[in-house]
Amino acid sequence: MISKVSIIIPVYNTEKYLHKCLTSAIVQTLKEIEIIVINDASTDNSLKIIKEFEKKDSRIQLINFEKNKGNGIGRNTALKKAKGNYILFLDADDWLEKNAAKLLYQKAKENNYKIVLMGYLQHFQVSQKIQAMPVIYNEKDTNLHYYFLTHTKGFGSMPWAYLYDRKLLIDNNIFFTEGVYFEDVNFVAKAIFNVQEIGVLNLPLYHYLVHKESITGFLNKTKIENLFEVHILLKEFLMAQGLFKKYEKEYLVRFLVYCIEYSFLGYFKMPKQERDKELNQFMDGIRKSDVMRLENIFILKEVAKEYKEETHTYKHFISAYQFLGTIRKYYKPYRFIYKIRYSLFQLFKRPS
Repeated sequence: MISKVSIIIPVYNTEKYLHKCLTSAIVQTLKEIEIIVINDASTDNSLKIIKEFEKKDSRIQLINFEKNKGNGIGRNTALKKAKGNYILFLDADDWLEKNAAKLLYQKAKENNYKIVLMGYLQHFQVSQKIQAMPVIYNEKDTNLHYYFLTHTKGFGSMPWAYLYDRKLLIDNNIFFTEGVYFEDVNFVAKAIFNVQEIGVLNLPLYHYLVHKESITGFLNKTKIENLFEVHILLKEFLMAQGLFKKYEKEYLVRFLVYCIEYSFLGYFKMPKQERDKELNQFMDGIRKSDVMRLENIFILKEVAKEYKEETHTYKHFISAYQFLGTIRKYYKPYRFIYKIRYSLFQLFKRPS
């Protein structure tokens, strides 16, 4: 059987969620699929669960690492092994709608799209809240690279939000950054920048679970360093393509919001013993750097005005503008207040 879609699932210690994830893959209404599962040296029962599913469904192929190698190497290994015409990524703590692969495949074939972007639902485990994340991008709009860099109109750096033509990835040597967290940023960027149009399915076909055990849920020193590293690689990619000058403003917006703001939010939440002298100096250096000039931060407010009708996006940019402006000017008192507010939040969110 020729596989129309290869579903790639990296797994590391996700026994609590894995059954639901794998079930959502094997019940896909599109039957011509292969399911490549990478066990990245899990120390829980994940491998056992995968093998049980492997016995039930011959479409499952197991890649088993005896030593932990990280998501980048795992996904790249699976990508090189995949035989499907299209690639769909699925995280081991998430799940798919049963018609996801079929609808995405049909959309790609319909207009020969090399990439198809879909909507998704965010499930917040602690609050039990569900938030729809729709795609607002119009297929006829030519500004897809702008929207990707600024994370607007439904674009993001999550590899699972897209269906990819496998030939597009292989022919253009598009693989994940290895040996770092946030390995997906440049993978998705390179894929998006290698096409001039994408298809859109504004349907919640993917379910993204937000929980405290997720890899990027809480930051540490290594993750913060890696986040800056992958954004430097993104800049180098844009420069190599001769596109950095064209998208310099959009890159700055992305760097401020999805690298600097995200890093400081994680840094403030880190336990005191994890914030060593080196990390403290690094973060303070970023705060005082030229990129954090108030005129740069003010750009976020200007960009927000473009999305007044998109409430979620508008609030996100305004919040980033206010947060970064405050820590630039009033760092020490704000950091103290933030720690108190966060501690109170943690106290009151605990179940009685």
